[in-house]
Amino acid sequence: MMQGADSKIHRNDEQVRDRTIQLFTYLRELSELQSKTVRTIDQYEKTLWFKEIPREPGCHCIAWRPIEDEEQSDVWVEIKKPRLKPPPKVADALEPWLNPQEVVDSSREYPELRDQIILSVPDEADETDTGEQQTIVRQLAECPEIKPLWETYVQEQWWSWAEEDRRLQAVQKVYSDLFSIYQKQQRLGETYEVVLGLGYLTWRKPGGHEVKRHVITAQTSLSFDAERAVIRVGPAGEGAKPTLEQDMLEPQERPDPAEQNAIERQVEEIGDTIWDGLRIQAALKGWIHALSPRGDFDESLIPQTVVGNEPKIHLAPALILRKRTERNIIRVFRWIIERLRAGDSVPTGVRRLVTIMGDPPPPMDDLPPPSDRDKKQDRRPVEEIYFPLPSNDEQREIASRLSSRQGVLVQGPPGTGKSHTIANLVCHLLATGQRVLVTSHTARALKVLKGKFPKEVADLCVVLLGNDLDAMQALEDSVQGITDRYNNWNPKRNERLITELESKLDQARRAEATTLNELRAIREAETYRHSLQFGSYEGTGQAIASQLRTEEPRYFWMTVRPETEGEPPLSDIEAVEFLRLLREIDREREEELTR
Repeated sequence: MMQGADSKIHRNDEQVRDRTIQLFTYLRELSELQSKTVRTIDQYEKTLWFKEIPREPGCHCIAWRPIEDEEQSDVWVEIKKPRLKPPPKVADALEPWLNPQEVVDSSREYPELRDQIILSVPDEADETDTGEQQTIVRQLAECPEIKPLWETYVQEQWWSWAEEDRRLQAVQKVYSDLFSIYQKQQRLGETYEVVLGLGYLTWRKPGGHEVKRHVITAQTSLSFDAERAVIRVGPAGEGAKPTLEQDMLEPQERPDPAEQNAIERQVEEIGDTIWDGLRIQAALKGWIHALSPRGDFDESLIPQTVVGNEPKIHLAPALILRKRTERNIIRVFRWIIERLRAGDSVPTGVRRLVTIMGDPPPPMDDLPPPSDRDKKQDRRPVEEIYFPLPSNDEQREIASRLSSRQGVLVQGPPGTGKSHTIANLVCHLLATGQRVLVTSHTARALKVLKGKFPKEVADLCVVLLGNDLDAMQALEDSVQGITDRYNNWNPKRNERLITELESKLDQARRAEATTLNELRAIREAETYRHSLQFGSYEGTGQAIASQLRTEEPRYFWMTVRPETEGEPPLSDIEAVEFLRLLREIDREREEELTR
């Protein structure tokens, strides 16, 4: 019986594994179908070729180093904004004869003189001295003194300024292009990426399609120092991670699979040393030679402009702003399929997608070892909800469901408090000994969420909000902060603090319960209806008070205040007799009684 049960479990596991492989195979193929093939670099958002960077003061490019130089640097490109100078001042007599736009344009050979100008001068025939003007036209031939002035200005002032301005304008153009890439990346968000392209492939395939793409790309990071007006390009915070890209070619057009795998491993091993020219050139040469017997490689920084019938690769590094593709997710799907085929177990979350199963209890291996846990944690009630921010019944219901289910789906339009709810849930799960991973499609959403955590919790979170150097530095700081907290941890002091906080929490809850009871009593007193008393008085306390206020002018003379629970001082018969006697008293008798 035991062997039969084990055999059935094994068959079920294999069935789940096969279904999971089919699921991720489908997702991989779907992603490949949705991925648009880009064959030419012209289809990208923005491209800056390294060959466009002028070798001028204020410019640095790592590609200018000799190939044999193995020294690495975290700064690949650095451009400082140049200080452009205005053109030299034009003499007053010469100024009307020059076009201002030509004077500031250093790309011209020189600003040309106008053949004629139109001037407004006082009207000499005006004897009344009213200041009227007349328009006259002067020809250049009529003013022989202008041309010498112009020659002196151009030769002695303008040419020297234009020569320097051309150099500065070349720097300014690259600075503007880099700044444009930086701004677009910030505006377009995480759907776009900036990569370094190496190995520019040009090839007109037999079918007539042109290919103009880089074969190797590396992850980059752009940083902008606004105070110094400097833009830097370097490897991404998590590393350059060079990748061999061949999606612009059909599978049958690529090198042999064995050669591809060897070159891919070679490229991955390069890592951050992509400017080790010998290694990157060896990978590019190996790829182009495996692609075609007529393939050729050129180490020039200048890209090929003429596309030939034979494939050719130029080193031609370039900075590229482009839309992110499904390439990374496809790679992840392939890795998952490989691990499943190698025998890795199917996670519970994935298993629920391919088979019918209930909500098993949370696995004990998700909790830290008992020796590392706070002893206080074992005696705290599991039903306790630790929300640091204001909450409502819906948020507490989510926390309650999470304690008994594998997952809970919460959705809502913007502005409904999802980030607020997530911050509460994360703090609650951490307080109950759980490990939490928060991820998002965009880093912007994570930054909003991070601002909602109390400082005591935020300091204990490992934060990664991007792939640039600043994000990596923030990650390092958060890990260092947690390490310092761990090294300075005092269990006894923590035990006392927990006891103190639990006592304060209990006192606060008791005070809250007392206040709620008092409020409930006040509310009930306002709404409770009193039965008929003293004849016609009944209803709520407010209704009786209103009736007494209305009757006050009539009965103000009565000073007797009977007990609410007692009987009236007079019976109905006695009260009627008392009223009759009062009515028989005339004015004279009333005055006599009041003396």
